[in-house]
Amino acid sequence: MYHNSFPKGFTLIELLVTLVLLGLISSVVSPAIFKWMESREADAKRTELQNAVSALPLKALFANTNQIVTDSRDIKIESDTQIKIEKPITVTKNGYCVGGQITATIGDTVYSYNVDAPFCTITRM
Repeated sequence: MYHNSFPKGFTLIELLVTLVLLGLISSVVSPAIFKWMESREADAKRTELQNAVSALPLKALFANTNQIVTDSRDIKIESDTQIKIEKPITVTKNGYCVGGQITATIGDTVYSYNVDAPFCTITRM
């Protein structure tokens, strides 16, 4: 009869060492993941803002009037981003965007954007 002298299973020390290593790895990786998620959220909200601002030349063309945006309520976005118009966004009736400046508060971070001619594209300052 063959008798196996090796114990089956893990010891308490092996389990504790494994848990400590997993805790250390997660404490190093978690901040990077959260920072990455915040940057993705900021990019998505910036894209939403870009889409709203790039519609201004079309609005000016269809209305055949100059569009001057001085209030953040004139830019319709669905997210909870707070927008402040620092320099009015001016669009001529032929759809040419003269420019402007916007400040957006996303989470706890404030981003400043220039609205550039001729198509009302947004670039971060």
